[in-house]
Amino acid sequence: MKFEYLIFNGVVVSGPALFGSLNCCYIWNHWKQLVVAIVIPAIPFLLWDVIVTGAHWNFNPKYVSGIKIINLPIEEILFFITVPFACLFTWEMIIRRAKEKTIKLKWLRIFYLLLIVVFTLIFNGFLTWLPVVTYGVEYQLDFRIITIPVEDFFYGISLLFMNTSVYSYLVRKNGAINVNQ
Repeated sequence: MKFEYLIFNGVVVSGPALFGSLNCCYIWNHWKQLVVAIVIPAIPFLLWDVIVTGAHWNFNPKYVSGIKIINLPIEEILFFITVPFACLFTWEMIIRRAKEKTIKLKWLRIFYLLLIVVFTLIFNGFLTWLPVVTYGVEYQLDFRIITIPVEDFFYGISLLFMNTSVYSYLVRKNGAINVNQ
């Protein structure tokens, strides 16, 4: 299907969009921090994508719309918005629930790490299983976590940790919440 990757982005944000319409969701209180936390890490990741697309990896034209910006499918650019948004939405919900139940920060971080790994396996696994993204084997260690090249697995995880770190820093700096329980 030509729009598989576009649909993927829609599915990724559908949960946060649905739950975000409820009054219990606090991420909208920090929309400025949210935007900055998505944009700042996206810049180096998108630059890297522009540089290596066509060499390290490609996008299967069977699953993308064909609309490109700076040689990247629009779906790939959306990936750097939708996935971090869903991740930060989840982070904010976990922080709020943990604060209400006085859960220690170290347990919160372990739980969040496990969630990121599981969601990466599911969503990135889907993109590599189809395959929406194809990889130049000469640029890989040739080790996969299910269908995901190990390099791509850590690439995605590092993006999400950068998003979360920037977001947490900005929220703490503005005194909005205290996550250092």
